[in-house]
Amino acid sequence: MTVVDRSHTAYPSACGRCGGELAPSCDPLEFEVEGTLVEVPGLEHGVCTRCGEEYLSLEVAGRLQREAARLADRECIRSERERGSS
Repeated sequence: MTVVDRSHTAYPSACGRCGGELAPSCDPLEFEVEGTLVEVPGLEHGVCTRCGEEYLSLEVAGRLQREAARLADRECIRSERERGSS
């Protein structure tokens, strides 16, 4: 996953890894927080049509981190409740 800071566009038009074309996507992004893999839906980002590298604007990267931490915390609480009820 690549985070870019560009004021004129959210991400470049070509992949820095393989040179492939980037396409906009709102597919869910997977993010690991403290060993927990969480999926964050609905954040616009670029994806290389050749290698699949994901590109995020700084704004989206910050939103992804906040949302992933919130989801991981919720998942941790759920796991603790399930262990306590067994």
